[in-house]
Amino acid sequence: MALSVNLAASPIGTPVANAYARIAAFFGDKMNITLDVSFHFSQTAREAGAREIDFRRYQFPRPITDVLVGGYDLLKSHPDFSGATDC
Repeated sequence: MALSVNLAASPIGTPVANAYARIAAFFGDKMNITLDVSFHFSQTAREAGAREIDFRRYQFPRPITDVLVGGYDLLKSHPDFSGATDC
């Protein structure tokens, strides 16, 4: 599971349309969850072993029990993921 999202800004200096965003790691406690997200140009680039183009950490209150499914729903609620779709 992953998201397709348009990055308005990235460390490479240009916007990236339809970047592939994937939860790389997660951790938390009873109150909060932290999601580490890796961004690649595409799913194909990630599967080919290409280096990530961005990495971001997001923290949310933890109202979910299934971290992977619920984590992507939480990301879609963040402004960085406005208009993101499942892929």
